[in-house]
Amino acid sequence: MPTIRPATPADLARLPEIDNSFTTDAIIEVTTTPQGFELKERPLPTPIHKTYPVDEDPADAPTQVYVATEGDTLCGFIALTHETWNHRLSITAIELSPTHRGQGLGRALMEQGATYGKSQGARTYWLEVTNLNAPAIRAYQHWGFTFCGLDTTLYTGTSTPTETALFMSRSLEPAPAATSTSASASAPQGATAPTTAPGPVAAPTPAPSAAPAPALDPAPTPTADLPAAPDPHPHPAPAPDLAPTAAPTPKPEDRP
Repeated sequence: MPTIRPATPADLARLPEIDNSFTTDAIIEVTTTPQGFELKERPLPTPIHKTYPVDEDPADAPTQVYVATEGDTLCGFIALTHETWNHRLSITAIELSPTHRGQGLGRALMEQGATYGKSQGARTYWLEVTNLNAPAIRAYQHWGFTFCGLDTTLYTGTSTPTETALFMSRSLEPAPAATSTSASASAPQGATAPTTAPGPVAAPTPAPSAAPAPALDPAPTPTADLPAAPDPHPHPAPAPDLAPTAAPTPKPEDRP
């Protein structure tokens, strides 16, 4: 795997060496509907090969550039712009030489950019891609990006005015903390009848003389197999204190 590092001024001068062309056998078709737009991938009858003109690249200087090198060979790069007003990290460009595509280098560059964005406090990872570049769109979706907008006029003054700009984004927000386990799920081992347990097991048939129910005496009753924690679906049939014929006659000394 090539080494990824921050670009030096010498690296920046070499970025145009990367072959940014691609070949696609499909297009993301954009259809206008009464509610907005509909996106659908459509196969092309003949594959299309496209090269991005250098003079149509954005003129704004990126905030940060990372390059991937293998010895003296420049294998790819990612250029990033951090917009502080809305905490968004925009991918100005991400390019790989054809000999290093499909080997995980694109994902590695993308994750390096995400790490940089988080260190700067960015909350959103954003990019723009032409609807013609279906291979790149599939990769972006695989890396967690989703569509967040489009512009049907962005390329009007370029050499490809019929293409549509698609916008994709991915959150850089930290993952929410896991919720703590409820107290009822961690009942101590050996508990036979928690006071909060639902169902008839915790409610013996009241005796005429009131007082604590004798059926709670564990000696004569088969309660040793009761679960340690409350059963979310209690079964009333085995409860001996609900069947008067199976319960032992209380001894006089057991009464208050």
